[in-house]
Amino acid sequence: MYNSGAYRYWKEQEGQGTFDEKGFEKYVKRLMKSDVGGKENIVEDARMFYAEKQGDWASFIKMATERLDKGGMSDFIVYNWGVRLNVECQDPVFREAIAVLMERRAKELSTSTEPSDIQMMKSFESIADRIRHPEKYKKQSSVVTISGKVNALRPGENVVQVVKQEGHSKQVIDSCTIQSDGTYEMKVTVKNPGLYELDCQRGQKATIWLGDEDVSVDFPGFGTSKFKVMRPAYYAVKGGTNNEVLDVLNWESMRFMRMVGDIGRVLYGCKDLKLWEMLVVQNILIVSVIGLIYMLTGSLWWYCFHNCKMINTMQWWSV
Repeated sequence: MYNSGAYRYWKEQEGQGTFDEKGFEKYVKRLMKSDVGGKENIVEDARMFYAEKQGDWASFIKMATERLDKGGMSDFIVYNWGVRLNVECQDPVFREAIAVLMERRAKELSTSTEPSDIQMMKSFESIADRIRHPEKYKKQSSVVTISGKVNALRPGENVVQVVKQEGHSKQVIDSCTIQSDGTYEMKVTVKNPGLYELDCQRGQKATIWLGDEDVSVDFPGFGTSKFKVMRPAYYAVKGGTNNEVLDVLNWESMRFMRMVGDIGRVLYGCKDLKLWEMLVVQNILIVSVIGLIYMLTGSLWWYCFHNCKMINTMQWWSV
C-alpha cells in the first residue's frame, strides 16, 4: 500500500506530466514517522522514478550512485536503472555515467563463482554495451496483430484498448471497435517492446507482451447486464514464447487473488472469536509465505524477460 502510494504524485493530462512535489514531500514525512519496513527504499525508489519522469538524469544518476555506494541493492533493481535510462535518455554524458555504474557492478560480481552471479555479471556487461553503443542494437519498430473474440457485446462500450501503465499513470497506445459478430483486430506499431494491458469493454483485462509476435485473446464480455461484475479472472493469451509465459503468469496471479478472497470469506463467516483469532494468525502466515513466493517468482520472470540470452522461456518453466 505504502509502496504504490509513493507514485500517485505524477499526473498526466493530454500528454503533459506534472509532479506534485509538495504533496510527495508531505507523504514522505508521514511515511518516515511510521513503522513501515523498508520505508527508506520506498522513498528512494520513488525519487528516482520522479527524476526519470522529469528527465532529471543528473539527479537520477546521483541517487543511483549513492545507493550503490551504500550497498545492499538488489541486482535486478540496479540492472533496471540501466534499462530505463537506455530507453529514456539520449544525452551521451548521462548514458556514459550509467554505463560506468553497470560496469562497476559487473566487476564486483566477477569475483563470485555462483552461476547466478556470473550470469548477472554478463547481463550488466551487456546493458553497459547497449547504453554505450545503441547503434549496434537499434531495431526498427515492429507491427503486430492483436485479435480475438468477445462473446457478449455491450452497447456503447464495445472497445478493446492497449494500455501502457507506469506507476499510477496509464496511456492508451491503440484501440479498436469490436465488430457485430464479436471479433476484433488491430495492428499495433511497437516502438518499445514490453508488458502492456489489453482492456476489453473497460473492465476485463489481460497482461500481454508486445514485441515481435502476434497476440490473440478472447474475452467473455459483460453483455447487457445492468452492472459490471469485476473480479480476478483468467483470459487465455495466445502468441509466441513471451506470451506463453504471460499466460502462465496470468493464471497464477488469478489463483493467488482468488485464494486471498476465499480466505477472507472464511474469516468473515466465522462467529467464534477464539477460532477467528486463530484463523487470522494462520492465514496471515499462509498469505505472507505465498506472497513472498510470488514476489520472488515475479523477480525471476522479470529477469527472464529482460535477459536477451533466454531463448525458450517455457522450456525453462517446465524444468
